[in-house]
Amino acid sequence: MSFSLASQKKSRNIAVISVTSFLLVFSLFTWLFLLPIYLKNLGANDFLIGLSYSLFGLGYTLAQFFGGYLSDRFGRKYLIVIPTWLFFILYMLMALSNSWVYVAAFYLLVSISSAFQSPSFTSMIAESVDDEKVGMGFAAFEFSIMLGIALGPFVGSSLVNMFGVRGLIIGSAFVSLVAAIIRQLGLIEPTKRQGKTLKKFVFKRNHVWFIVAGSFMFLCLSFTINGPFLTLFQEEVLKLKESEINMLFGVAGVPAAILCLVAGWLTDKLGGKKITAVSIVIHALSTLLWVYFGGNIIFLIVSFVFVQFFYVSYQTVIAKITTEENRARFAGLFGTISGLVASVGPYMGMYVKVEAGFVATFQLCLLFSVLSSLLLTQVTTSERSK
Repeated sequence: MSFSLASQKKSRNIAVISVTSFLLVFSLFTWLFLLPIYLKNLGANDFLIGLSYSLFGLGYTLAQFFGGYLSDRFGRKYLIVIPTWLFFILYMLMALSNSWVYVAAFYLLVSISSAFQSPSFTSMIAESVDDEKVGMGFAAFEFSIMLGIALGPFVGSSLVNMFGVRGLIIGSAFVSLVAAIIRQLGLIEPTKRQGKTLKKFVFKRNHVWFIVAGSFMFLCLSFTINGPFLTLFQEEVLKLKESEINMLFGVAGVPAAILCLVAGWLTDKLGGKKITAVSIVIHALSTLLWVYFGGNIIFLIVSFVFVQFFYVSYQTVIAKITTEENRARFAGLFGTISGLVASVGPYMGMYVKVEAGFVATFQLCLLFSVLSSLLLTQVTTSERSK
């Protein structure tokens, strides 16, 4: 009876994390796809925008290892809740800034704060569900994320004409305040850690290969969903307005959100490694085809669907090749190293875009995705197809 009650309490973490993540991501994506244009309107040129996005990626990575260490030492909840409180302050400062330098600097601090959370999210979700349901646990989390990514641009496409990007950023600040309160009151630590001595982290062959493969995967994503190029292609080539860009991202995001649970089911059934390897290549290929065929919406939808398959499955692989004692540290180390590699992506991609165009930029992205999938074959997990 007590075991069942404890299990129910821990499973509540999935609901709290998913609901608050939806709120945060929804408010963020009312304006995030427009950030390159916002920076440009404040005076940044193409190379400065590319450099800014490289720094955003770099900032997101540097704190992840420390976040993972602190999570394994003191617990998951603290490392999730405290950065959420900081989001409120940083978004308000970002909205009050009239210089692209300050806007970029405060968003960089948002990225760093988010980096402290990332290992704890991976660990808390894996530790709040049964082993055979890890894929579905991450699917529920990613469903909330993708639903926010899908609906945020829809709502943002209407609100941006009334409030502008600055007003939408203020909205994100107050949503962050609400999310911080909910997380403070609702999250439960899966395992008591205060005062516990950390076990030595043994770095194995599997960990090395996964970090190498994952670094190329996130380098690929720095050209697509995590970079400025999807937005810039729509503005410069398709000649879309801000509201139209938001609307297009929203249309592509809805099917991806709906199919997140399918991704979780397939990951539990076929194994995270297989889904990860296939998904990253299809994501990159469909993005390239979207650009090559002049913005055909079908390819953008496929791209968004398979990036969600990737996000669900790669976290499942991390859960399978780690233990509860070292999971957050490995997730943080993985995030730091892969992020450092990926941080050069926007700057590299901007150079290729200026010199050779958008098609060449996404051809390079596809090359990275294929290389990452080949490297992933060196990773072995305990997963078995069911």
